[in-house]
This record gives sequence, structure tokens and C-alpha cells, in this order.
Amino acid sequence: MDFSIVLINFNSAAYIEPCLDHIRRQSFKGTVEIIVVNNLSTDGSLNILKNQSDIILLGSGKNIGYSGGNNLGISRSRGKYVLCLNFDCLLTEDFLQRVYEAFEAFPHVGMISGKLRKLVNMQPTMYLDSTGIDFTTLIPADRGEWEYDDGQYDAEVSILGPSGAAGCYRREALESVVYQGRQYFDEQMFAYCEDIDLSWRLNLAGWGGLYVPSALAFHERGITRKNSFWKRVGYYSIGFSNRYFTILKNLRREDVKGHVGKLLRQEWRFISSWCGRRLGRWAVAGYVMLRLARLVFRPSFFAKRLLAHSHGKGEHLDLSMDTDSRLESYNKRIQEPLHVDCEGGSGSKIIVDKQVWLVSAQGFCDESWGKDGFFSGTIADGRAFIEIHIPEEYQEKANNMLLYIDLDAGTNISADIQVFSLDGKQSQSDWHVLSGGKGLYKFDLEKINLAPGLDNIRIWQGRWGTMRLNLGSGPGSKVDIRKMFFGNETYEFSNKGLNLGQCRNL
Repeated sequence: MDFSIVLINFNSAAYIEPCLDHIRRQSFKGTVEIIVVNNLSTDGSLNILKNQSDIILLGSGKNIGYSGGNNLGISRSRGKYVLCLNFDCLLTEDFLQRVYEAFEAFPHVGMISGKLRKLVNMQPTMYLDSTGIDFTTLIPADRGEWEYDDGQYDAEVSILGPSGAAGCYRREALESVVYQGRQYFDEQMFAYCEDIDLSWRLNLAGWGGLYVPSALAFHERGITRKNSFWKRVGYYSIGFSNRYFTILKNLRREDVKGHVGKLLRQEWRFISSWCGRRLGRWAVAGYVMLRLARLVFRPSFFAKRLLAHSHGKGEHLDLSMDTDSRLESYNKRIQEPLHVDCEGGSGSKIIVDKQVWLVSAQGFCDESWGKDGFFSGTIADGRAFIEIHIPEEYQEKANNMLLYIDLDAGTNISADIQVFSLDGKQSQSDWHVLSGGKGLYKFDLEKINLAPGLDNIRIWQGRWGTMRLNLGSGPGSKVDIRKMFFGNETYEFSNKGLNLGQCRNL
């Protein structure tokens, strides 16, 4: 048997048939078995699965989670390679073939991640979900998540390991780290971070991880919890404690040498910024610590740690502990604005080409419109924005345009774009720094990176009525926008159409 595909079914009625259909469409010519573990589903999905003649259906009698379900499936499988697949993940036709070829070409590789893009309401998007696990600061992240896929992750590279949504493993590698003959994934971790833990242990055993961008799939994240607030709270609490459990179990002394102080400060910033002044969140943090204590203070934890470190083959594993970059990001996001007293309106408005484009600004003082350029003003409280009301004839095409800003700020400016649909719902791009604050900056409104949230994709791909350019810098920073206009790759709109550089005071 070449490939075993293990699926965990938990209330997956809306997704399980499309998932299986995409597996059956694979161009892979080798042998494949499909094993589905039913985790006590109650939505009718079990009836759907009973009618599938080409699967092996297993039942545990209870919900044993992601780890337990995959362990049951892997233990009953026969494939040389194993794909642990989420039911809300759709494979493209050559996914298995691409992964198989990579495994055969690189015998030292024990795990592979393909390129995963976001799936929204079963519709594929161009936004990345994962290109492998990034854990260099001990804060787990999926490489490239929420970035628009513009080919920036099209090189095969070494990674820590694959996301659990579609993790591919060599059976020989799995057997080298199994605990008590049946636990490949740690069953103390019901869900969350178990993919990081397994990847880390495989690296410590000498197996490498590889990212294969030609193996493409689409993943709709968080299906089992997206409609329940309390489920989300519960899952996140489990995730936080599992993260610390994974670190305590697998971290080596050489990994933290010279970084202990930085890591402790990072963790305090991480916890205190999330909790803030909300007592409820501090209660959740307390629960996380109690749950962590229950995971750690038992004999099995020490036995698992001893097993993870018994191989002595993790020389290739380099956790760089680059906490400085995360600190820089943290400081820019939490910058506390100082109030600057100034005269001038905070809601000045201009109209472009008489009746077409209405533009306004807020958060500035000493404003000036159209004297030596498009706009100039002083950021009063650290943050300000320019808002553009989009005429009806352009509302459907605005998200396919390019926005150009000819800026002269004299300092770094953080910027993002916020859009409002006709029903008032809003979406936001991820912020980035306009380095130096001088030059012509281009925002591709189709390919822009988004702040986390599936609703962002839905709204961004819809019809906009209003768009804001949010600007952030130190209070009192002077901002001059010489020109601001829309265009596309082949044609720049005329002044009578979309050039916001030609404007008049109201």
C-alpha cells in the first residue's frame, strides 16, 4: 500500500462528501486506502459515510479528539506514507502524486506540507492558509497565513513540519517516535498544537520536514467551532496550555541558551497584552495554567520527554529564537498615542470632479487641501485616516484596482486599508510599514494581505461603498500626500474619472 489517508469525522455532513470526491479524483496511480474515524458525530454524517463502499469506517464509541482519532486510524493503516487530512480540506488532483514523488526523492524527509490556501464557504481563494509550521519564536504560526498567494512561497524549502490540516508523514518516521506502541500524536493533547509536537519530535529523531508548493489544497479553518463562542473559548484555552506543554516537553537546553530573558519577557507581553484589563481573560489564563499543571505533573510527561530526547539526532533543528522581530511588531501595534493640542477641523471634506468622489479626513490638524498637493496635515493622536466614498459605478470594480499614494512624511508610517460594504460590514488589510515615509506607494487591492478573519475575505471580495486609508505614526507627525489616485496595470484612469490628485475644497 502506497498511501493511507486518515480522516476524522466530527459533524462533517456539509463537507465530507466533497472531501472524499476530491480524494477519488487524484491522478496518483499508486494504491490508496481511505480510513475514516467517526468521533461520535450527531449531524447525520455517519449515515453518509455508511453508504461509501470504498472507505474503512472506524468507530471509537466516543469523541477521542484529533490526536486519538488519528492514532486509531494510523494504527489500522498499511500505507508506506500517511496523510492525516481534515474533512474541511479539498485536495487538487495531483496532490498525492507530488507528495509521493518528494518522499521518494528525499529519504531523510519524514514529513511534508503542501501549499494550503483558504477555503471560504467551500469557495477556493488565493489567500494562503499554511505553507508549513513556523515556530522560531516558540509562538506557533502557519507560514504565509492570510497573505495573498503571489508566488512568494513557490520554492521547496525545509520546514519544522506540516499543518495538521493536511499533514503527510513517512510511516518509518512515525514508528520511530511512537509512544507505547500506539500514540503517534500525544493523546494528552485533545486538539491544538499536536501537529507542532509531532513535528518537533520527528525533528529530534533526525527526520526533516519539507514544503512542496506544487502539492496544492484548500482548507476552511475552524469549522467545528466557528458558530459557538464557548467552543472557541474552550479550544483556545486548550491551545494555550498545549503550547506550553509542547515547549516543556521538547525544548532543549541548547535551544534557549542566551535567550531565557527574552523568552520570559515575550511570554509576559503575550499574556498581558491578550488579557489587558479584562478579568474574564485573566480567569482564562489562570485556567490555562491549572490545565498545564495537570498535563505536566504526571509520570507520563517525563517518560515522553525522555523518549523525545533519546535519539540525539536533532542537530539540523535550529530554533533561532528571533524574538526581536516579534517585539518590534508588538511595539508598533500597541503604540500609545499622546494627545497633541491643535486647531483645525477633524472632518474636512473635499469633492473630486464635482459630483463623483467624496473624500474626507479625520484625526489630523493643520489640514490643507490642494494647495501644494493633494493633502497635508499633522497626525494629532497617533492615528488618522482619509476616507473615500466610492461612486456606484465603481463599487464592483474597486477591489480589483491599484491605489497609488505619493507620500512625503519624513518618518516611517504604518498603514492599512479598511473597506465598508453597502450594509456597513467592514474588512481590513493587514498593516505594514511605509519605510522612510517618502515615495510612491502602491496598494494592489486585489492581492493585498488581510488581517485575520474569514469575514475579511468575504467582505473584501464583495462590493464596497467606502474605503479608508488608515495612517499611524508618532503624534505630531507631518504628512504630505502629493498625489493619490487609482489605476490598474495597463491603464491609468483620467483626471475626470479616478484621479484623486485633482480636487477642490468644498
